[in-house]
Amino acid sequence: MNFAFDFSGYRVLVEGAAGALGGIDVLVNNASGYGYDARDDDSWLAEFNADLMATVRASRMALPYLERSSHPSILHITSIAALHPRASGAAYAALKAALTHSTGSQALTLAPMRIRVNAIAPGSIKFPGGIWDRTRREDPQQAHIVRRNVLPLA
Repeated sequence: MNFAFDFSGYRVLVEGAAGALGGIDVLVNNASGYGYDARDDDSWLAEFNADLMATVRASRMALPYLERSSHPSILHITSIAALHPRASGAAYAALKAALTHSTGSQALTLAPMRIRVNAIAPGSIKFPGGIWDRTRREDPQQAHIVRRNVLPLA
């Protein structure tokens, strides 16, 4: 089992953005590991690193820049999957729930530094190559039924 994960790329992105923009006012964490089967420890760990630890580490790396901003904010993109148990995507749902909880704790911790921390938990989003697009191609009849019940405006 490989439990190591290289987060050096996040540091490069945060420092590169700060350098190019003259600082960081807002950090949007929109990482997702959705799609891992999470049937073994390695895939759970990969999802853990993508859905939770990437946001923790990116936030930590951006903190020195946010502290210098006049209107600092961190926004985490979670998911409505965090709100209800799921038969599929259990790791994704559990880790988005952890991110939702972590957002509240982070907001309380960073409030004395005037750093706002919020989360948005969007519902299903239809986009080319996404799960809804794949479902539509693989089982059009089922996709229509689910779409009608879950995505009425799609």
